[in-house]
Amino acid sequence: MVRFATRATLPATHDEVEQRLVDLARLAAVGCRDVRLRIPWADFIPRPGRVDGAARERLIEFAAGATSLGVRLHASLCGRKVPGWFIDDRAFSDDRSADRHWSRFVDEVVSSTADDIVGVIPFENPFGLLTRLEGEVLERDNNNPQRFLGAVACIALLHRRTAALCGRLEVTCVVDRSALLTVSRKPDLAALPTEATRVLIAMMRDTEGTFTVGIDVSAHPLLASQNDSARWADLVISDAVNTAEELPSCRVSIMGIPDDDNPDAVADFAQAAVRAVAEVEDAGIRVDTVWLSDHGRTSDELFESIVPPSAERHDN
Repeated sequence: MVRFATRATLPATHDEVEQRLVDLARLAAVGCRDVRLRIPWADFIPRPGRVDGAARERLIEFAAGATSLGVRLHASLCGRKVPGWFIDDRAFSDDRSADRHWSRFVDEVVSSTADDIVGVIPFENPFGLLTRLEGEVLERDNNNPQRFLGAVACIALLHRRTAALCGRLEVTCVVDRSALLTVSRKPDLAALPTEATRVLIAMMRDTEGTFTVGIDVSAHPLLASQNDSARWADLVISDAVNTAEELPSCRVSIMGIPDDDNPDAVADFAQAAVRAVAEVEDAGIRVDTVWLSDHGRTSDELFESIVPPSAERHDN
């Protein structure tokens, strides 16, 4: 049975850790069994090779607290930002340097959480992140996507490294192809979404069974003007089926339900996800997890409406 999960960001203070765990306990009581914890790279390692001790303590505290509640913790390592010092050291344009810095980050997170972590999401929005970092290259008139594709290849390498370092942990490779659709309107970049996706697909094909594929369509241009849950579900289904054609035995997670402070909008997307899961599984594709928004904005009633009453509440 698919898991519906919540999301949090590593709290900035000890008091915030306690409050977030109270929120998580509330959701655990109505069926939330997984949490995706964003661990800001720049905050955790503010300088090369230097872990912030206070951030590590908060991570250890949160991870242990989640485990005590029977909630599975998935560490999300890189979202929309990378440390400034990483950019200064050529970011994703130098495989060796990137691998050294990244491996240290993964090692520190995994060793800090020990047995209180079940999965890792290396990059929440790999193409969206690179679009921001390489914006000048993609925007100027003499577009050359090779630098961008080289950075995608580096991120593929870091996914492999993560899987090697994490051993038994679940590793999710997010494919956010829709994040490239806006820049692909330029004739010179029309093939960029397909070519970039092919790099990550090839990496997963070579290590089939190691990764769960995260399908994220939240940055699709068709969703830019309004939160259209029905359209979002259609796009998720289409991307999942297309990915499964390339990776026939892949497992899928549905990522990036658009954020909204309106509880009704969050509920609409959750119900759209229920439909998407049903149609994707009817197509013979296994869906592992649906990742909802921040748990502070998720109501008890929402989880009660999407988690069947007969579901095992303490399934670990």
